[in-house]
Amino acid sequence: MRKRCMLTVLYSCSSVRRWRCVMEFDVLLAKWRRMVTGGPLPSSGEELSPFRSGTTVRLTEKARWNRDTMDLQQDNGLWPDLAGSKDARHIHQTYLRLKEMAIAYETEGSALYQNAELSQAVRQGLERAYQILYNERTVIYGNWWNWEIGVPLSLLDTLVLMRQQLSSGLVASCLRAVDRCTPNPEWQLVTVKPNPHPSTGANRVWKSRVCLFSALLKRDSAAMASSCKALSPVFEYVEEGDGFYEDGSFIQHKRFPYTGGYGKALLKELSELLYWLNGSAWEIPHEDMRNVYRWVEEAYEPLMYKGLMADMVRGREVSRCAHQNIHSGHTVLDGVLRLIDIAPAETAERLKRMAKTWIMANTGKSYLAEAPLDLANSAWSLLNDTSVEPRGDYLISKVFARMDRVIHQCSGFAFGISMFSSRIAAYESINGENLHGWHTAHGMTYLYNDDLGQYSDGFWPTVNPYRLPGTTVSTRVRSNGEGTGMSPQPFAGGAVLHGLYSAAGMELEEPGQFRARKSWFLFDDVLIALGSGIRSEAGLQLETTVDSRMLSRSGADAVRVGEDGRIRLLDAEEEVNTLKPRWVHLEGRVPGADVGYVFPRRQAVHILREARTGRWNDIDEHGPSEELTRRYLTLWIDHGLEPDGAEYAYAVLPGWSAAQTAAYAENGGAEIIELSGEVHAVRLCRLGLMGLMFWEDGERKAGPVACNRKAALLVRDEGASIAVSVADPTMENEGFVAVELDACASGVIAGDERITVHRLEPSIRFTVNVNGAKGRSCTVVFATGLLSERASQVE
Repeated sequence: MRKRCMLTVLYSCSSVRRWRCVMEFDVLLAKWRRMVTGGPLPSSGEELSPFRSGTTVRLTEKARWNRDTMDLQQDNGLWPDLAGSKDARHIHQTYLRLKEMAIAYETEGSALYQNAELSQAVRQGLERAYQILYNERTVIYGNWWNWEIGVPLSLLDTLVLMRQQLSSGLVASCLRAVDRCTPNPEWQLVTVKPNPHPSTGANRVWKSRVCLFSALLKRDSAAMASSCKALSPVFEYVEEGDGFYEDGSFIQHKRFPYTGGYGKALLKELSELLYWLNGSAWEIPHEDMRNVYRWVEEAYEPLMYKGLMADMVRGREVSRCAHQNIHSGHTVLDGVLRLIDIAPAETAERLKRMAKTWIMANTGKSYLAEAPLDLANSAWSLLNDTSVEPRGDYLISKVFARMDRVIHQCSGFAFGISMFSSRIAAYESINGENLHGWHTAHGMTYLYNDDLGQYSDGFWPTVNPYRLPGTTVSTRVRSNGEGTGMSPQPFAGGAVLHGLYSAAGMELEEPGQFRARKSWFLFDDVLIALGSGIRSEAGLQLETTVDSRMLSRSGADAVRVGEDGRIRLLDAEEEVNTLKPRWVHLEGRVPGADVGYVFPRRQAVHILREARTGRWNDIDEHGPSEELTRRYLTLWIDHGLEPDGAEYAYAVLPGWSAAQTAAYAENGGAEIIELSGEVHAVRLCRLGLMGLMFWEDGERKAGPVACNRKAALLVRDEGASIAVSVADPTMENEGFVAVELDACASGVIAGDERITVHRLEPSIRFTVNVNGAKGRSCTVVFATGLLSERASQVE
């Protein structure tokens, strides 16, 4: 009797668990439908985003076109424009169209909501696609991503949305096809290689989502659990390969910075899964989610400017016509809005302020008009929530040492630097994309301001790829996709002080062609660029481009040049002016977009105002073929044929007027302490700030600062204290950097644990243990006079 009772209890418990799982599956199915369709229309009195109706109309029109143009009689596709070629992208696009039809069918407010004809079209489309395009026996061709990720994601969404309108046999058939291509989230290239590779980064998240939804539709609790477990490595920081690094860098494909490409997709997909699974039996552990919140603040936020994502971390996506920096920014915003609802209260408040700021600041393309239906409502509510204050100006200077990128944000602008080294590759060009990315890491600089369309309004197909801002390059003609490898030089990175100032440098080398040493000193709204050791023995002509700025459509933006005490207004004719200016000023396309340029060494500068024409398919084989014409102002310095030790020096002054630029040039501005093959050093007196780049090992001194190893330094006299920051951009020093300052101190206020102070007078001497620091900045603050009492207490 006792045994029978025990069995009854066990059976009852098992039944309860099964019942709970059934309930969980139904809840998750309904929750995903709400996320995709925006859920039911609100009851009277509940406010709805005014953009929802417009979004719904566009969705409906697209679904109607898909339905009306679908041809089930073809043997090689469902739509004429996607049939007849061995392009796996066409199969992916086929399932995207079926998904669009399914969304319209399930979206309240759509003219096609619950439309029987549309339901039948989706069902017939899925049946025909299974027969001829995507099944267990399909011969795989083209890019593996479409088969293992792209198609399954759209197909599974369609099955979830239309589950009640589809036969169990059709659903089972479609799931068998998915299982054939994506049997396990931990491996990728299973369709094309006998020995597949471990999936990483964004690919791991995508594949986990595929397996989760496959398990959901099968009502397989164990498979749900294993798919969630497969996400665990994504949350961990990495020391090599793909993923997030402690300094906020994100790498995909082993050697490419991709925060705004694969990284933004990872954030969107992962935040959706975290939100979707929250409160379920398969909820992601909170300790894993903490790192996601860190990523938002340390990896994504520094690279977002007024809702735009920095192009220097978007990889080959810059060449995609439909995926420019504004679209990447919107994707990041999608992820942040999702996280708000599941984040701890304090974190949620920070995310709300961040998101509200981006939505309000982006006047170029409305997020509300393009957001997913449910997030459009969330964004609208956030904008109207008076208790949430926008974040305001975001001030930061940051070196992403692990991906050779630098960002500097001040009031009114953001400035980015893209480099490469023996750790990070020059650029990625695969699948016929980013064909002219040759010099995008040769020190390319990006200046973002109120001209939000500067890099998204047809910039990439029309800019001169041999004269990208900030770069030093040869004029040798390149072939599509050439030169995607790494540099033999490890020197790329820099130092940061107080999170507000940076000194960055790179040893640029194209083996057998040319070399250059390039540095930047980012001091508030004064951005100084120096170059030395520019040489070539390969019969090449070398140039350094100061800027290549897109003008208004007329090209008549005012350009003023200060030369020998005179101010000259350049006309709008397309001509090259070779001058030795003290300064140049460009009136921006919009208010707040003026830029000043100052040339302290009075070098010959070429100034060209021109119209340039290009096509998206020049840089992306799959892009539109229509011609685009844009006008540019380009400033560059010609180093000549086979230069031997050429140099350059200039300052960029974002937001400065012509009068302010002229005054800066007249009053000396920043002082160049040394510009040689061994040291770059500058001082900006109004900030009491010095920046130094030591290019060689061995004791060297520039002004009041001596250093014995390759290093980047920042030194600031703050009145009652001196702050110093030191970094090893090579990441190869396994020992110490020794620094000496011609100054006295009364004590140490604060210091990094890697810093050892050896003396405070008659000069300050200290060493920095950079072994294993991975390019991180180490800071020490010395007391000079007034802070001596506080310093002695701290010591």
